[in-house]
Amino acid sequence: MNTNIRKATTKDIDTIVNLNTALFEHDYVFDDTLDVAWPDSQWGRDYFEKRINISDSLVLVVETDEKIIGYMIAHLTETPDHMRKDLKLAEVENTFIKKEYRRMGIGEQLYTMIEKWAIAQDSNLMTITASYNNSFGRNFYTKMGLTETDVTFQKKL
Repeated sequence: MNTNIRKATTKDIDTIVNLNTALFEHDYVFDDTLDVAWPDSQWGRDYFEKRINISDSLVLVVETDEKIIGYMIAHLTETPDHMRKDLKLAEVENTFIKKEYRRMGIGEQLYTMIEKWAIAQDSNLMTITASYNNSFGRNFYTKMGLTETDVTFQKKL
């Protein structure tokens, strides 16, 4: 299988919205507070367009047979936490690969490209948030060299 990873363009937004909707539907099992309609909302579409067009973000898509089968979005930010040293964070905000293309090394390729980009941008910390109950995602990020550092506790009221 030949795959091509490239920077996304605004022409890719519809496909990214569809993939992000699939991500939200997948993750809803772990977090029922997600708004599955958000990706296709105006706010969601504006988010994807902004990430594609601003220099402190990177949106990659992976294609096979000229069809987009996955994506990864990262964004640079300064730490707002005054109790920590100054950090230039590169945050992987979301990623999704169609189920039939998983476990083929595509996620590793996307992550490696994002990490190289972050280093080139002088980032000194990579962050990714995954649902605690999403063991597949947590295992993948651990495999990529990330460590679990914080746990968020929630209580539905």
